[in-house]
Amino acid sequence: MLRNFVCINSLIRIAIFCLGLTLFVGCGGGSLDSGATSSSDSSVAVYRVSGTIEGLNSSAFSLSLNGSSLTVQNGATSFEFSNYLSSGQSYSVVVSTQPVGQSCSVNNGSGTMQNTNITNVVVFCQNTLKIEAWVDNWFSVNVTDIYGRTFSAQDSVDYQTIKSFNADTFNFKANYPFDLNFVIKDYIQMNYLGGDTGLEYINNVGGTQQV
Repeated sequence: MLRNFVCINSLIRIAIFCLGLTLFVGCGGGSLDSGATSSSDSSVAVYRVSGTIEGLNSSAFSLSLNGSSLTVQNGATSFEFSNYLSSGQSYSVVVSTQPVGQSCSVNNGSGTMQNTNITNVVVFCQNTLKIEAWVDNWFSVNVTDIYGRTFSAQDSVDYQTIKSFNADTFNFKANYPFDLNFVIKDYIQMNYLGGDTGLEYINNVGGTQQV
């Protein structure tokens, strides 16, 4: 009689164990969303942030995603952060260290994670350049770079102002190669020649140079 009780008791324990195992397997079904990667908790889908880089040609620089840093090597055209984010979590990509001689900015760099990887972040880098001009009268300059972005500047002194010399410095950003178009207007003061005190137009010099 005692032996039968032991056997029945053992069968009950085995049945309970098997039932618990069955319930555990039944709760573990389903699949992750497209592009997702499972974390240590298999019930949570996580995603990554990546993007493209345009114009980098000087040195390595650093990006940051929610405080996590990523070093990008010179000449790179794409990047991907190694850390994972879950759906509903906010993300922010910023430039933490600029490359030497260039200035980089981020487009589409912030938002809220959805049920997919973020792949449309764009980092755009431009060369930091300077124009130094020394002219007797008036000038203007226009720059158009390889991406069609433009920069324009002109003499800080009006072209009809009597002057002997003027110097200007302009800082701008562009990507190589770029077209540099310039115009120089030269005038003389008529009373130097015994005429009236107006200005006489002498010449208009211009041209385009690819840099």
